[in-house]
Amino acid sequence: QIQLYIVLVSFIVRLQIMKNRKPSDRSIIVHLAMLSCPVPAVILVLFLRSRSDDSIVRDILLNRFPEYASHNDTIFGFADVRIASMSIALTLMIIAIIPLYFIILILRMKILECLSDSHAYLSERTKSMHSQFVKMLTLQCAISPIVFLTTLVPMELEHFEVIRHPIVEAMINVVSA
Repeated sequence: QIQLYIVLVSFIVRLQIMKNRKPSDRSIIVHLAMLSCPVPAVILVLFLRSRSDDSIVRDILLNRFPEYASHNDTIFGFADVRIASMSIALTLMIIAIIPLYFIILILRMKILECLSDSHAYLSERTKSMHSQFVKMLTLQCAISPIVFLTTLVPMELEHFEVIRHPIVEAMINVVSA
């Protein structure tokens, strides 16, 4: 999720550049800190508050999937995802992203407007490079939902016990990382 906030800052900086305002390194860092840290930090705190005791999670694992249970491994998990802090965290993960896409689309349109208005002082090559950069940033925005779907669907299939296989679990962990 933090990747999308970083892309948002990239769009903001690109728009500032297109409007002939050179953003300072300090202002870029402030934008990154102010935009990319708050929501993920809240989600992290809520996840950590929702964590169940290791012994409870180990018992659940032993009862439901004895082939995976181990008494020597560290277990981190949630006995019930329906507790308030977990529900808030999951809702924030989904809801907080939606306005970001709209803001990014608005910034993208403004950048493209600046490009079309810059015919007097930018060469075609420079406009093409700026346009290509905006396309690259837009494609970066598509990464989050793709990763979200490729991890969420297998996780939900496992959660509802439609499928359970070590290869699916490995795929979820590889894509999530």
